[in-house]
Amino acid sequence: MVNATFEDRHRNDFDPDRNTAAFLAHLPDYASHGVRAFTFCLQGGMPGYEGALNSAFEADGSLRPSYLERVRAA
Repeated sequence: MVNATFEDRHRNDFDPDRNTAAFLAHLPDYASHGVRAFTFCLQGGMPGYEGALNSAFEADGSLRPSYLERVRAA
């Protein structure tokens, strides 16, 4: 689930919180099929188009609080 916490800081029309909420809404279905663990990505991933800016990291190496809130929720 690399893209469950995805955001694209280049696109204002993408809602990262809604994206994470959609993933969370499907957790019972995943669990019913035996899935017990997920991998989340803090940087990168492929949303299906080129040029996305997806990173939990600031230029100075610090972690972005809004990104970590989505990881905590998941």
